[in-house]
Amino acid sequence: MICVYVLAAGKSERFGKEKLLQKMNGKTLLEIALDIASSFGDLTVVVKPSLRVPYGFRVIVNESYKEGIATSVKLALKDAIGRRCDGMLIFLADMPLLKKETVLRILAESKRSGKLIVFPVYDKKKGFPTLIKKEAFKFFDDLFGDEGFKKVIREHPEICKSVSVDDPGCIFDIDTPEDLKRAAKHFGRS
Repeated sequence: MICVYVLAAGKSERFGKEKLLQKMNGKTLLEIALDIASSFGDLTVVVKPSLRVPYGFRVIVNESYKEGIATSVKLALKDAIGRRCDGMLIFLADMPLLKKETVLRILAESKRSGKLIVFPVYDKKKGFPTLIKKEAFKFFDDLFGDEGFKKVIREHPEICKSVSVDDPGCIFDIDTPEDLKRAAKHFGRS
């Protein structure tokens, strides 16, 4: 079983207020992320203590969220190990323009290639979601701070597979109010 995680414990510092509760076309960014990710399996959301999840999803509260994304990755990893997941599919909650086709390509490439870590690439940039098979979980033990997946990918390229996609939404995240305005304009056209 592949377990699906949405990381939603960011500080929203550049946005100036909780960005995941901001609306785009009638839904919060968090709701959009959960809608996308829940299509792909048993979903768990990693949140900071002040963020409430609007659905009946499994929730892990990250009390150490101020220390960076690595704390959320490690909580998801610990949960996946405890649940005996065959892998983790990791989404970021502030990426509302991600296409479901991109996720399907990642899952298909994971089966086809046999690689332990599979992720999309758009315009030569690593995107999300990232699929991590259980055999690669050990490589994430020493992450800290705002280190994310790039460190493991850089240090262990032999276990990784990138998939080129025509989806700028896999790299576009909402960090500022201007990003949200740009995303809303794009979302309305798609």
